[in-house]
Amino acid sequence: MLATFFQEWLQKFDQEVGMKHNKQRVLLLLDNCTSHKLGNLVLENVEVHFLPPNTTSKLQPMDAGIIMSFKKHYRHYHIRYVKLFLFYFMNLIFCFFILDGY
Repeated sequence: MLATFFQEWLQKFDQEVGMKHNKQRVLLLLDNCTSHKLGNLVLENVEVHFLPPNTTSKLQPMDAGIIMSFKKHYRHYHIRYVKLFLFYFMNLIFCFFILDGY
């Protein structure tokens, strides 16, 4: 995510919070992603605080579980793809050997 997209989203979020919650302020906790730059934004309804560096995995254990699950499924499908590729590739080579008369 680019910092400009984040700032645009944050301004829209600030406006929506103001409309939905009658100008009541809310707290938004963010990690230290490089795109999370506030710059000179003036937010009326959102107060932004950043988590300490390198604590996201400790404070958000669900992220670790979701990432681990994603990696597991990705590896499974990647290995499956490689097996299929090798199977078809070996069959193709076998067909060439038959056509060449080996």
